[in-house]
Amino acid sequence: MQKIHQLIIREPSREPWVYTVEKDYVKIGRSSQCSVKIKDPRISREHCLIQMKNNVLRIQDLDSRNGFSVNGIPEKDTQLKPNDRISIGLTSLNYIIKDELQDDIEITSEEPNETFSFTLDLLANDDEVTSNGKLINFFNNLLNIVDDKEDLNELAEAILNELIENSPVTDCAIAIYNKTEKKLIDEYKRSDLKLKIPKKMLTKIFDNNEAFHLQGDDTKNDKSKLLLPLFQNNELSCILILLIDESKLENDLELQSLFTLTGKLISVVLKNHMKLDQISEQIAEKNRIDNEFNIVGNSTPMKKVYDLIRKVGPVDITILITGDSGTGKELVAKAIHGISLRKDKPFVSINCGAIPINLIESELFGHEKGAFTGAIKTHLGCFERADGGILFFDEIGELDPNVQVKLLRSLETRTIRRVGGDKDIPVDIRVLAATHRDLEQMVKENLFREDLFFRLQVIEINLPPLSKRTDDIELIADYYLNKLSNDMGRNIPQLSPSAIDILKQYNWPGNIRELKNALERSIVLNTSDNIGPEFFEHLRSKTQQIPMMENMAISEDDVNPLKDIEKAYIFKVLDIVSGNKQKAAKLLGIERKTLYNKLSQYEKNG
Repeated sequence: MQKIHQLIIREPSREPWVYTVEKDYVKIGRSSQCSVKIKDPRISREHCLIQMKNNVLRIQDLDSRNGFSVNGIPEKDTQLKPNDRISIGLTSLNYIIKDELQDDIEITSEEPNETFSFTLDLLANDDEVTSNGKLINFFNNLLNIVDDKEDLNELAEAILNELIENSPVTDCAIAIYNKTEKKLIDEYKRSDLKLKIPKKMLTKIFDNNEAFHLQGDDTKNDKSKLLLPLFQNNELSCILILLIDESKLENDLELQSLFTLTGKLISVVLKNHMKLDQISEQIAEKNRIDNEFNIVGNSTPMKKVYDLIRKVGPVDITILITGDSGTGKELVAKAIHGISLRKDKPFVSINCGAIPINLIESELFGHEKGAFTGAIKTHLGCFERADGGILFFDEIGELDPNVQVKLLRSLETRTIRRVGGDKDIPVDIRVLAATHRDLEQMVKENLFREDLFFRLQVIEINLPPLSKRTDDIELIADYYLNKLSNDMGRNIPQLSPSAIDILKQYNWPGNIRELKNALERSIVLNTSDNIGPEFFEHLRSKTQQIPMMENMAISEDDVNPLKDIEKAYIFKVLDIVSGNKQKAAKLLGIERKTLYNKLSQYEKNG
């Protein structure tokens, strides 16, 4: 009899479905050209290939970004065995073999034979369970299996085997009910048993959380069955199907005690394993963000940032990243790109505050040959260079109001017009923007267009300053000590406890950028295996020289407008550094150009 190879596929946002392998080559990925198309942002367009030769399946990686694993082990090219579990991103594919192309578990409209039911909440009393030595031994064996098996497939198989060997069960299966297709998929099965389940029973099982005992029919070689609901949620309904030899049962109460407890145990085990899979995936995703994009931190504020990145990264929407200078806004933008649907396309960044006003339009939209003096050839702007990918506007708050109008038009129409050109060019981009400024306040002061602000602020990710995440300072310091020392070819030194205390007490107006600079300086000047507090005494003196707000006693009469306080604070810092604007900008955690603009504004306003 011909073998039928099938994949039971479980995606994050879809009910389980079955793909039958009938071709020699089956490509899996996000592309519509793939035989198995999966909508999972962690999967590449062409992720892996399954090849069938001589009735044997092999799976090969197609240079995908995130790879795949088989039974929890990362693989590149391996032969598949029945009941193997393939994990790709958040999607799992269980490989099974059947002898013929038909449903192993058929839902029928036939009326069931004589039945009785009982709710799973109605457990046998403690005295009966504890006095039944057979039950105690049976559950002791089950608990040992649960403790011993880590792989979900192996665990399910071992539990089903234990049921058959040490209970009145003669065969069994765990099946998932696809509510949309009204179909049962045999997820874990010990043999090639064929079953018929009355449709009426399924409704009662899941609606009322009831277990059903269906009497068999010896004339039709139909054995008695016990149907137990394991668990259900918005996507899945899971059921345990047991074939029973009633001659081995002493009474119905033993049946209820035995299988109610068994159902409860299997339900908890399966749900916990699925939760662990989700947690493991989240940890792996966080580690990937840490390692690939240099975003380090385990504090509560950063956990919220990681969670937002995971949620919004795969969704093609505009994101505004806010936070002080030096908090890592561009790193977050790159992390979003790395887990987005556009990760294989360009990531183009433009610093809106670093380009002269007379060049910003050309840099954004490009220019035609001869558009102005010096335009000796056509130049593609950021929009066209980012086509298909992500365009990141860093320091969007510094953008000239006249350019804001043209930017808004391009974002709304998804077209651009080069400087000196006369035709609109369509572009397909996702926009990310970042700023250390309060855009809402700028809108009120007519310094930033309100319609552009709302266009950008679909989702906002706010990065906390380093002073609000002191728990991360030692972790970040260790990261940069390792990285910078390796870059310089030096041994990796250790920070002394007193040095760590200084780093944690300092306010870090320049945030992570300033911390990195301080550590780089200490590595260069240090000549031993330890870095002591003497390398950071200048930070202690700054902390003493520039008082923070929490140390200032003020009353209601003393309150001044925020812009006046900012102005006074900037001039105080300039006084401390003897007028050195570059040093002042660094201490304030802002770009030097931003400081010049503020000083110019103060001069105009008197």
